[in-house]
Amino acid sequence: MSLKSKSKSSLKVIVVGSSGVGKTSLINCFFDRPFENSLYSTVSPSYMQKSLLVDSHKVDLHIWDTAGQEQFQDIGRAFYHGSDVAVVCFDYQHPIAPTNSSPSQSKEATSRENIKMWVKRVRDQVENCFIFLAATKCDEVYGSEEIGSLNQFSNEVASELELTGFYLTSAKNKMGIEELFYEIARCDVPSNDDSTLEENTNGNSNCSC
Repeated sequence: MSLKSKSKSSLKVIVVGSSGVGKTSLINCFFDRPFENSLYSTVSPSYMQKSLLVDSHKVDLHIWDTAGQEQFQDIGRAFYHGSDVAVVCFDYQHPIAPTNSSPSQSKEATSRENIKMWVKRVRDQVENCFIFLAATKCDEVYGSEEIGSLNQFSNEVASELELTGFYLTSAKNKMGIEELFYEIARCDVPSNDDSTLEENTNGNSNCSC
């Protein structure tokens, strides 16, 4: 017999990104909360839980928001600890440049640097974490040509950084968000303490048990 690890049915999901990119709006949309076109950053801790039925299996998503702490560079290890999946959010139309970036560079270059910074922060704190890229506020991206450019850019960055996947989203138009979280729920995260015995298919095991 061999030990076969089960997939976790309860996942910790963290949503990260620079202040003002729309992380809280993305989460609120997933929980069917009214869209608020607010200019204010989240200042209170945010944790919500939702269960999804995926391939006849219930998966509990425990979703954490950075609660505005990113603007003070004050996200502690406890926030990242035990995360199974991370969603890195960025605003393509209004990219936020990391410190020491050139103010004259293109929005693609600025977005790329910002995304790389957040992916590095996640990987520095969490091993073996699934990472998705979410382009937010896509309702502000006008025209098929610009949408095509954003899609190509997101695909290139996700491939370059070896991310799990990418989604174009809009909390205002409810675009891509449900699809993102259902894809997260399908992530095959091995359970650390729940294993099952699988019989040797050859029927010739030398095990005496």
